[in-house]
Amino acid sequence: MIGKYRPARDIQPGWHVRLADTTERACGWMPVLARLDTITATGLRRVWLLGDGLITIAGADDPIRSRTPAEAAGAAAAHAPHHP
Repeated sequence: MIGKYRPARDIQPGWHVRLADTTERACGWMPVLARLDTITATGLRRVWLLGDGLITIAGADDPIRSRTPAEAAGAAAAHAPHHP
């Protein structure tokens, strides 16, 4: 599986993040369309990663399985049907 665990703070729009199996789209990859960084009243930094009808929220330093656009393209090519 192409992708790496990275801190949530490093993930940018255009990347893909792996969703937990507790979501309605269990264990799929979500393209990140937008990102919001927030700080709670107690100083906790959170990253909100927004997809098409989905959202995932993590602590800024939490490891998130993600793919850069290049890694996502490589994964798509690896799964494309090969014709001789």
